[in-house]
Amino acid sequence: GAQLQAMKSERFSLSSVSTIFITHMHGDHVFGLLGVLCEVQMIAVDLAKKIGQHPRNIRPIRVFGPPGIADFLKVLMTTATDGRGPSVDICELVQTSPKAPYSQGNMNVRQLQCDQKGVWHIIQDKGECPKTVKAVLIPHKPEMSTLAYAVEEERSLGTLDVDKLNKLGVPPG
Repeated sequence: GAQLQAMKSERFSLSSVSTIFITHMHGDHVFGLLGVLCEVQMIAVDLAKKIGQHPRNIRPIRVFGPPGIADFLKVLMTTATDGRGPSVDICELVQTSPKAPYSQGNMNVRQLQCDQKGVWHIIQDKGECPKTVKAVLIPHKPEMSTLAYAVEEERSLGTLDVDKLNKLGVPPG
């Protein structure tokens, strides 16, 4: 569903996708994941060729999700793509001590443990638009872990074009 919606959208393009967050392992959340990953990779390869860059220099797509997401993608990528699927960095969000990171084919897998308050501090981007991504477990389905993600951006004060607002008839206040 997400892949079709992205292809129909005029405001969103799969070419802008670098990170995917999975909340839980229900089919309606993960069955289309391999298709989206392959589509994003194909777009990136085409773009790399157009600008004269070698496709091996393309950054892997990052996937964050609950325990089991790496095994799920490993099976799909091994069987559906003969191990030639997209390059993916997978991070499973775990509550217990993380297992050692490993690589298999085009997949790099690691686990990230939550802090004492049950919060995962996933991304801390200090770039042009500083932001942090955090995750917590939420009650959804008793049989599986369900994650909620929050993107926190540093507050930045903008500017208002008062003359333009006046011309548009926007009242002060």
